[in-house]
Amino acid sequence: MIFYKNARLEPLDRSHLDLVLKWRNRAAIRKVMFHDQVISPKEHLEWFERLAVQPARKVYLFYLNDRPTGVVQIDALSGDDYEWGFYIGDQAAPKGAGTLMGYVAIRTVFEQFQAARLYGFVIDFNERSLAFHRKLGFCEQPPTERRKQGDKDVEVIKMCLTKEKWQLHKRVIEQSIGGLES
Repeated sequence: MIFYKNARLEPLDRSHLDLVLKWRNRAAIRKVMFHDQVISPKEHLEWFERLAVQPARKVYLFYLNDRPTGVVQIDALSGDDYEWGFYIGDQAAPKGAGTLMGYVAIRTVFEQFQAARLYGFVIDFNERSLAFHRKLGFCEQPPTERRKQGDKDVEVIKMCLTKEKWQLHKRVIEQSIGGLES
């Protein structure tokens, strides 16, 4: 487990499900997800139970100052490639919490899982996520692809961060999150 100052990732467990479902069903979060419909408690529990038989998928609750703040999902792809997804669920999270969550998650991928590359797939209208990925050192990997979001097709931008690029860029991120210690 990677810890950084006052932040950590903990494996999602059954006690977190109500909180995560509440966050995940918020309109602001749903609108940038591939599955953008409201999720029922039954569907959410079924998703959680499937995680037990999906060893390539890890889901974590992000804690900041011992308070649940966000969710990170990390999927092993092939070889040493990984994919991630994330969101800040706590509407009272301080500015910069997402950057800190990204930092801890990326360190987990490269240091604990020994990944060579981390990918993020971002719906093209999600400018905030695209800017976030770029801030963390990710680069776009053309071409874009089309996926379904509910009943419509959307353009998806593939973002990639290599271990080498992360090694060069992580100090910049550490400087930007330095003020989030309390």
